Amino acid sequence: MRQSGLMPDQFTFGSIIRSCSSLSSIELGRQLHVHVIKSEFGSHLIVQNALIAMYKKFGQIVDALDVFSVIAKKDLMSWSLMITGFSQLGYELEALSHLKEMLFQGVYQPNEFVFGSAFSACGSLLQLE
Repeated sequence: MRQSGLMPDQFTFGSIIRSCSSLSSIELGRQLHVHVIKSEFGSHLIVQNALIAMYKKFGQIVDALDVFSVIAKKDLMSWSLMITGFSQLGYELEALSHLKEMLFQGVYQPNEFVFGSAFSACGSLLQLE
């Protein structure tokens, strides 16, 4: 694409990053992340959410959290990806802490995926409250 003079946009980057997840290539994903940072699309929510999803899939929750923490205006997908990532990777308290923060901000209401991850985290902690 670049050889033909066309530059990728946020939608292209998002699709390519999701493809890296399917290919199970964390190295390629990290290279793309560096390329995205160098481009003008590093702050686009579509790209950031794709990066969070990719890092979550590879079990790299710290990298996912690094991307999440620089998002200026998080959407429900951003919150959901982090909450489910923490829950799935064994960081139950962090999942519940992020849910609490999302509720505290009052911008989004949890959906069935967020609630499912929260219930899973609670079940893993064996703490009903």
